[in-house]
Amino acid sequence: LVLIGICFIVKYGSILNFVRTPLKKIKFFAELFSCSLCIGFHVGLWSSMFIKFSLLYNLSTAFYAAAICWAADHIIDVMHTYIYGREK
Repeated sequence: LVLIGICFIVKYGSILNFVRTPLKKIKFFAELFSCSLCIGFHVGLWSSMFIKFSLLYNLSTAFYAAAICWAADHIIDVMHTYIYGREK
């Protein structure tokens, strides 16, 4: 849940608009900030390095975070479409 929260704050949080807006002018970051799978991977990788520095552990956490962040973002998109009848 923490990784999902961090992913959503990085992707959607208004508190990080001052960082996200200038970075989106660079193609790499524009693509990164539009992809919950990509953000989830990087969030998982960086957060796992604070816990334990092991290549296998860090990569497995990064892939796990990518999967759950993508799934959570997709579920919220489906709920939004169901409630409002259109995508956000």
